[in-house]
Amino acid sequence: METDPLLPRVNDPAPSSICPAGATSQADKKQTSAKQEVVNLLGVDAARVSDFAGYSKDIPGTILKITLSVWYLASLLGWRK
Repeated sequence: METDPLLPRVNDPAPSSICPAGATSQADKKQTSAKQEVVNLLGVDAARVSDFAGYSKDIPGTILKITLSVWYLASLLGWRK
């Protein structure tokens, strides 16, 4: 029985260029780490942008409420310009 010459034999050691199962090279670890950092930064920035969008309407609304409140109080007290 003849074996295929392209397939490795059972007793042949694995080539050094192939990492064992579950092992990764240093470059792969750095690349994965960089991707995780980018995803983390995007997640934090997205949360901050959404918080700002939610609260940004409060500043003009507060100014308007204070202005109307002072105007109403002045009219109740009878103050004139």
